Amino acid sequence: MKSFIIIIIFAILLISCSSPKSAQTGIPVNHILTDTSGDIELAGIATESRLKETPFGQWYNTNYEAYSPDASLIVQLSSLLKGKNIQIFMGTWCGDSRREVPRMFKVLHQCGVKPSSIQLICTGRTDSTYKQSPTHEERGKDIFRVPTLIVYEHGKETGRIVESPVHSIEADLLAICRNEQYVPQYRAAGYLLKWYVNPKWQQRTGDTTELLSILKPLCKNAGELLSLGRIQLGAGEVQKAVFTHRLNSMLYPDLPAVWNQLGISLQRVDAAAAQAIFQKAANIPKQ
Repeated sequence: MKSFIIIIIFAILLISCSSPKSAQTGIPVNHILTDTSGDIELAGIATESRLKETPFGQWYNTNYEAYSPDASLIVQLSSLLKGKNIQIFMGTWCGDSRREVPRMFKVLHQCGVKPSSIQLICTGRTDSTYKQSPTHEERGKDIFRVPTLIVYEHGKETGRIVESPVHSIEADLLAICRNEQYVPQYRAAGYLLKWYVNPKWQQRTGDTTELLSILKPLCKNAGELLSLGRIQLGAGEVQKAVFTHRLNSMLYPDLPAVWNQLGISLQRVDAAAAQAIFQKAANIPKQ
């Protein structure tokens, strides 16, 4: 029995030692998952070098080489990025991440940002892992779309690019580093996240007229608040998720997917109400 225990301990140590770990955190990196279709995904902290390898290199290397940053902006940006740290949240399964993340790295490389100043985190896409890392680096950072690039100075966020740049990656980063007025994509979700900061937000949910009038011109599409509500539900913020999905159903009442997500969140608090919502979604004519 004693020999068996020693063998088990040795095996655990061997597995632990053979897993590469982040120099920044000591957490294992480049963790591979295989989805139900047999496709390989990265989960958690990862390295750019792994993205260059099979199977990710097929899109990473192509998109990296194809992007040509504005040289004049790179000159201005290089000195401003000194002393700053970057976090990039992405999904290797995500089309936007596949397009934008190689471009982000190319800009950072040309600006001379050290690899030690960049942390890459890969998130999931299933209901239980939606926009989450296995080690939850996303917690408290309102990651509702990927990729999201966050700039930090002295440990404090100074700005972020959400999913895609407003102008270009280098132009957006320059605006952030200059502390200019910069609003990333998905303004409706950004506004609602700030709205939820008020500890009395639940007391303000009775009349949604004013809030909807603000959100409507800001909302890019139904997917914006759909993603935010799923993130809130995954984080256990059920009441916020229900309200977010309810707002979305008022903004996009003809979309069954919007009502279905409201029903999914309502299941946590009111099964009967959720069933009625599912029925409503089923009765909406297909467009």
